[in-house]
Amino acid sequence: MDYVTLYNYALQKPDKYWESYANRLYFEKKWERAIQRNEKLPIAKWFVNGLTNISYNSLSHSGKAIIFYHENGKRRDLTFNELNDLSSRIAGLLLDKGLKKGDRIAIYMPNMIETIATILASARLGVIYSL
Repeated sequence: MDYVTLYNYALQKPDKYWESYANRLYFEKKWERAIQRNEKLPIAKWFVNGLTNISYNSLSHSGKAIIFYHENGKRRDLTFNELNDLSSRIAGLLLDKGLKKGDRIAIYMPNMIETIATILASARLGVIYSL
């Protein structure tokens, strides 16, 4: 499908368009409606009553997840499986510290793979994070 056709489809049938993309993701609970519009305000609710987790969807791939170059020139590669394992271990550490869904943390870390894994671990647990 070319761009113009896809664009027009998205405008003409937005529910179907967004459902086609959301069906590629993991949902713990499937949504009832893809889009619920508000007649009085220009806002909408997306994937009404659906439940998903960005961490699971971000890590459910194969191949390279991250190729990181340090300032000193060293390269470090991580696959999605390796990033998932690292994120799971960090999530375990957060749980051991007593953190649970809805808790808040601040992440003050340099630009490194472990920072990304910590963000994904927080999202996995439902812990709200600030950078």
